[in-house]
Amino acid sequence: MSDLGRIDRYSHYRYDGKPIQLTEHQEDVAERVRYLAPEGATTSTGASVPNLADSVALVHDFGKLTTAFQRHLDGESVDEPTQHAPLGSLVAFYTLQRAGFEDIDALLGFVAVAKHHGSLPDVATYVFDVTHPDQSPGRNRIPMVRDQTADINENVPRLADEILRSATEGGGSWDEFVGKIADNDWLRDILQQVTSGVGLPSNAQPDVLPDDFYDGLLPVWSTLTLADKTSAATLTSGAELDTSAYDGTRPSITRLNAEVERLQDSLDPAATDDERQIHALRNEAHDEVMDSVGKFAASDRRVASLTLPTGLGKTFTGLHAGLDLLNRENTDAGRLVYALPFTSIIDQVAEECRAVFETDGHDEVMTVDHHLAETLVDLGNLDVTDADEAARIEELYGESWRAGLVVTTFVQLFESLAGPSNSRSTKLPALDGSVVIVDEPQALPESWWPLVRRLVRLLAEQYETQVIVMTATQPKVFEQEDTTAPYPLVGRAERYFTELDRVVFELDESTVRYIDEKADPLDYDTAARRLLNSTTDDESILAICNTIDSARELVESVEDRRRFTSLNEVYDEYLSEYGRKTANLAPSEVVGAVRDARQGNEPVLLHLTTRHRPVDRQLLLSITKALQVANVSVVAVTTQLVEAGVDISFDHVVRDFAPMSSIVQAAGRCNRSFERNRGTVTIWQLDAPGELTRLPSVAVYGGDSEESRPKLTAQAIDAVRDDDQRRFTEPLMAWEATTDYFGRLQSRNPGDQEYVDYVTDSQIQQLGGQSLITNRNGVDVVVARTRAERERLGDIEEAFDQHEFERLGGLLADVRELQVSIPLYDETSDEAKRISNLNRIHAGAAVRKVDAKVDKNSAFDPLQGLSIPNETVENRFL
Repeated sequence: MSDLGRIDRYSHYRYDGKPIQLTEHQEDVAERVRYLAPEGATTSTGASVPNLADSVALVHDFGKLTTAFQRHLDGESVDEPTQHAPLGSLVAFYTLQRAGFEDIDALLGFVAVAKHHGSLPDVATYVFDVTHPDQSPGRNRIPMVRDQTADINENVPRLADEILRSATEGGGSWDEFVGKIADNDWLRDILQQVTSGVGLPSNAQPDVLPDDFYDGLLPVWSTLTLADKTSAATLTSGAELDTSAYDGTRPSITRLNAEVERLQDSLDPAATDDERQIHALRNEAHDEVMDSVGKFAASDRRVASLTLPTGLGKTFTGLHAGLDLLNRENTDAGRLVYALPFTSIIDQVAEECRAVFETDGHDEVMTVDHHLAETLVDLGNLDVTDADEAARIEELYGESWRAGLVVTTFVQLFESLAGPSNSRSTKLPALDGSVVIVDEPQALPESWWPLVRRLVRLLAEQYETQVIVMTATQPKVFEQEDTTAPYPLVGRAERYFTELDRVVFELDESTVRYIDEKADPLDYDTAARRLLNSTTDDESILAICNTIDSARELVESVEDRRRFTSLNEVYDEYLSEYGRKTANLAPSEVVGAVRDARQGNEPVLLHLTTRHRPVDRQLLLSITKALQVANVSVVAVTTQLVEAGVDISFDHVVRDFAPMSSIVQAAGRCNRSFERNRGTVTIWQLDAPGELTRLPSVAVYGGDSEESRPKLTAQAIDAVRDDDQRRFTEPLMAWEATTDYFGRLQSRNPGDQEYVDYVTDSQIQQLGGQSLITNRNGVDVVVARTRAERERLGDIEEAFDQHEFERLGGLLADVRELQVSIPLYDETSDEAKRISNLNRIHAGAAVRKVDAKVDKNSAFDPLQGLSIPNETVENRFL
């Protein structure tokens, strides 16, 4: 017996000090893996991923058998290495060999166990480095695992043998493994999976790996990671959570059917002919899609397209189609994942889902997952003594998408498939047998198009996932591969565009000059004059700009030209003395305040950008809709945040020049439901604001090369216009010009093939370094505007200082909707230093805070939102 004093081995300790046997944990993880692993997934050799993952789970913590780890677990100071994953990875390779798997499949287990507490590496380089005796990692690791093996052989050989015989169904033994680990030739067997030739190789060769090695590794590793995390959380906390806790509750299609029927029967008897037409088209489109769902399910396709004009009810139609697909499988597996490009439009979809499915969004029916959301699944009475532990478990199940419906972002979905972090990988098992709706796919960066096609193929083949791509401007993301070519749920989408003729598109002189390659953009004073002259006192107009700076200069120019009632100012005054959270505010309260402040028939001015808090954006848009119903003229100047997925309509929309898909999406905010006979969508090209030199359209959408998106848009418009034509029907622009644009775009074979090569070569660290968001660096700032929110800032500091971490977590979750992200394009800039110098929300946080009342006009402005603090402004809070 060792001087440890015991021959049994533990993996963890329970909350009450009771030890958890290592074999109990590993067997529990294996049971969970068998439940979670995608049933139809295979490795590059065709071997079963669930079977492979099961064997791996039974040995994944094998390295915890060492005396050093057990002392470390007991809280002792230990000089010897305590890492358990390096030895465990070698045991996994051996176990899979003895279980009958080919060596290349055994390498999956090697990497999955080595990284089950980390992120996946560039596989070939990693394996080469840690198994080659002449590489620095190998020189250190190989002697370490041999020493650990000797320690286990001296102290618990019988237990080690029992584990290996069980995992290999008698095909392996501890004595044999001891011999293998001492054999350099056996280690070279592992090394040769990432090299070629004979003898001791001198470098890794990623192209030796099978092209679909990543496709097998991802489900093995992610399933093991989730099973391990949930097993440890369950066993250590004493919670009663078996595999049924993974299931969630599928949203009720009966409730959705009832809501769809209500909407189809809800036409006002006094409706106009135009309103009757759009209502009939909406119902017809829904019925056509639902008739097509069964045909899609019976086909060999895994991707379907749903292409309809804005205003024809795509959200509910897509939800209905997705749930119908799930229910056709006659299984409880899978969930509905609804992915959107922007957090700014998630709240609207989530709110509609909450109402229809009678969920609070934090239960087993639905969860919302983005960086500002409180993502959890309320698992009921866990019977857990530690409240912090209970909260952690509910967050773990929420962030692993165990609810029946998940509303999330493209970032969460696609970056969880492309070299994910350890925590993000836990989402992937939930995709097995699921339906994923990709809403507004045109918002995907073109550089990601080939990678997205590759990831969707992985979803289809390994997870048996079905995907619906849904938009009014269907980009040709998936058409370039037969395996992902979409099945059209709408047979002749152009018919709906032809029958809808709600707006007239109009080219401003500045756009005509750009199309004719005579650069002469519009200055902001002229733009403001034209904006105000193009609408009457009983109309509302929306101007969408490409950048925050451009929107700011335009709204300032508009303010200079006439008197307005500022909705932002009235809203700010109301909030400054409001005693509750902003989210509790009823839009009608502010509408009343606007009426009181308004003089005569003067229009109301609204300004919105991402510098305004999410909760403010949602409320201000609701207030704007209420003002329009009351026949109050609104002039709104915004960025693209209103462009897609926002249910609001204006008489006139003006759009700064942009790619065709953005122009058409912007037109969807004009005369959306035939509020008038025709709306007008004007396209102009604004000059660079302030001292900047690049046009906003160029700064956001690319340069002036002939293959840039602005140039392709100009070419598409020119292709469908006659001579000097400046006015176009909706079908001509929204269908014909858009189809021409995406044809031109596809002919460029857009996208970065290197991203796909990362998948093919299993360069997973390189893959994980790519992002859908071009600028990841930034500072998050919580802006408090009401009395209750200012008090909440004090509560957060107090909770941190008092080490009340459960309370702190709840308070921080409660202020996420008050958070604004300021991108830092240059972290060494003066602006970056000033925003970073704002006070932290608590001493241990990276998030900053601003009190809008105290810092009004310095770090916060009611019209502009959060701003970069002035150099002379001191940090003054409460």
